[in-house]
Amino acid sequence: MGYHDNAIRCVHYSPEVNIIITGSWDTLIKLWDSRTPNCISSCSLPDKVYFSLVLIANIFLYFFCRFIH
Repeated sequence: MGYHDNAIRCVHYSPEVNIIITGSWDTLIKLWDSRTPNCISSCSLPDKVYFSLVLIANIFLYFFCRFIH
């Protein structure tokens, strides 16, 4: 498997399409083919990924805002 340049905060696996999705503090969301060590796509966000949610099968939300109380 590949890597991120900073800490990985979120990992999700979609068995329907054999994809692993990672979100990191390097501001990237990456899609990986679980059958190979290759990143197949990436998306840069404006800030670090802090958490993610899975709403419905194969719909993922990644959040880069930090909530401070």
